[in-house]
Order: sequence, then structure tokens, then C-alpha cells
Amino acid sequence: MDNRRSSVPLRLLLLLLKLSVLTGISGNLNELSSSSSSSSSSSSSSSPTRCSVIINELQLAAEKVPNEFIELTTTCSLPLDLTPYSLVLWIADKNGRMTIKSKARFTTSKMTHRFLVIGHPAAIPIDGQFYSFDELDWHKNEKYYIDKGNKKTNALILYKNIPEHLHQVSNTSLNNDTAQTEKIVDWLFYASVGGNSHEIRNLLIPDYDVGADTGKHFRLMETDNSSVTPETKRSFGFCCDTERVAGRWPLGFKYSLATPGRENDCSNAAYRYALNEGLLTTTKIDRCEVDSLTQALKTSDKGHTKVIPIKTQVRPAATQDSGTARSLGIGLGIGFTVMAGLVLLAAAVQYNRKRRQRARLPFFPADDQF
Repeated sequence: MDNRRSSVPLRLLLLLLKLSVLTGISGNLNELSSSSSSSSSSSSSSSPTRCSVIINELQLAAEKVPNEFIELTTTCSLPLDLTPYSLVLWIADKNGRMTIKSKARFTTSKMTHRFLVIGHPAAIPIDGQFYSFDELDWHKNEKYYIDKGNKKTNALILYKNIPEHLHQVSNTSLNNDTAQTEKIVDWLFYASVGGNSHEIRNLLIPDYDVGADTGKHFRLMETDNSSVTPETKRSFGFCCDTERVAGRWPLGFKYSLATPGRENDCSNAAYRYALNEGLLTTTKIDRCEVDSLTQALKTSDKGHTKVIPIKTQVRPAATQDSGTARSLGIGLGIGFTVMAGLVLLAAAVQYNRKRRQRARLPFFPADDQF
């Protein structure tokens, strides 16, 4: 009878010990699973699959060079349905008025080539897809389709999914409603002399914050004069990898010879960046490192920009593994603590049983007889 009774606490001890160990292991497996799931989710969100249409090149007209054009490119699979997209050219004139000068809506079009050129017939690409301005009902003034205009800021905006009736040429003023900022896919501001830019920038790209308060780096300046020829006329060509920088980045444009329907000529060292003023001429940061360059250009005295060194905080690669190991250690520590407590409890029960047995004996033998 005593042997059966004495075996009960031992069985309970073993059962509780197994439960504590299994509980600790189960909890840590859950930690590992949760950590793995979090890591997988973080990895997939940090490298999303991009599909975008980008304003890749723009050539303005000159007195002797009428072949102005807009070139689009895409990172999407082809053919791409263009019917949700539209191009709108906003202008801010010297009187402060902001209206639509031209508009093109792709009503029945598909993008079948990597490069799509919209322009004057003289700009037909050697290898690419082409639409004339007239085919897309793009408004023309007395001489040009894309007039850079004196003392005007021009904003070429690529929209997606805007109501067809919203933007009417010459009859639509720019305001918070017509700006449709949440539906802007890409944009490019340009001018020859420039002016009246503050309000149009704030309405169309309110979140763009690169450069000093009084000198944001957003507007490309066209400097070719009336003497240029078709052989010397330059265009604005986007020179960042579109898989890394999917538009909305004027600092990535170079002022180079036009390449309609082909890769932009970005490797020629003779071609400068279109935005190449102030300390942008001396910074060593890659023009396509958007986050680094944005952080580096901060406001200094008198509204000019200065380059501030960036202290990049590199997160240790083993951070998640270390957290898992720490959780595992904590779980095992709790398991061993429970086990030690159970051992002490069993010893106390055994000691108490011996005392009760001794109390029933007629004499008290020495302790070493037990």
C-alpha cells in the first residue's frame, strides 16, 4: 500500500514535468512560427512588384526644330491597356492663372512597345510605338504643341482613372478638386525662364519636399536658344532605372540629345543633369538614390541647400534570430524553474512521509537507519 502511495507523487511529478517541458517547447515553436511569418511578410512588402507608366523623355520645340515629343515607358507587362490614362498639360502664367493648355486621353489605345512616342510626325521613332498629337486631339497654339512659354511654369501630368468630363482645355482652372493629386501617376515640371511656380507646385505635388523651402528642386529649365538645329537640339531624358525609381523624380533627368523610341543616352559624360544647380553639382550621392538624396538636401541659411552627411543605421542581420533565441532561452528557463520546484515539492512530501512513519514506531532509531 505504501509503495503504491509513494509512486503516486512520482507519477504526478513526471506528468507535470512533461507538461511543463512540452508547454515551453510549444510556446517557443509559436514564437519561431510568428517570427518566420513576420520576416516573410516584411521581405515581401519591401520588394513589391511594380507596374507603372513613366514620362521618360520630353523634347520641346525650337524655332528651327519643330519635332517636339513626349515619350512614355512602362514597367508593366505588354500589351498594356492605356484607356485609364490621360496626359494633361497645366500652365501657370505670369498673371497667376492656372489652367489646362492641352489634354490627351487614350480612349482605344494599347501600349504594345516599351516606348510610346506622342509627337510631331518628324519625331517618328525608329523602333517604337507612335501617336501624333493630332490623333489624340492635343491642342496646338499658333506654332507649337508643347510651348515652353516665357515666364510660365508648365506641369505635364500623367493621370489614371480621372473622370472624363473633369478636365476641359481652356475651361478648367487648377484647384484642390481638379488637381486630383491622388490619381497622378507621374509628373514633369518645365520652363524656359520660369515663374509663378509656387502655387501650381503646392496644388499638384504638395508632398514633394526636395531642396530648400524657397528653392525646391522640381522644375526643369530649357536653355536651348533659337540657333539650335535638329542635330544639336536636346531633350530631357530620364536616367534612373525604372525598376528602382518609377517616375516622380526630376533629379534623374539629363539634358541630352533626343532618342525617341529608344533608350535614353545616359552614359555620355558630356550630358549634364537638368537639375544641376547649387550643391547638387558637388554632392557625391547617386542621383537615383531617392531616399538618401532627399534626406541629404536640407534647408540652410537664406533658403539655399546644403549637403548634410547621412549616418545610415544598418540593422544587424541576426536581429530576428537573436530575438528568437532570447525567447527560447526564456521559455527553457521557466521550464527548468518549474521542474526544480516540483523536485523540491516531491522531496518535502517524501520527508513528511518518513516523519509520519517514525511517529508510529515504539522507539526512535538513528537517522542513518532510514
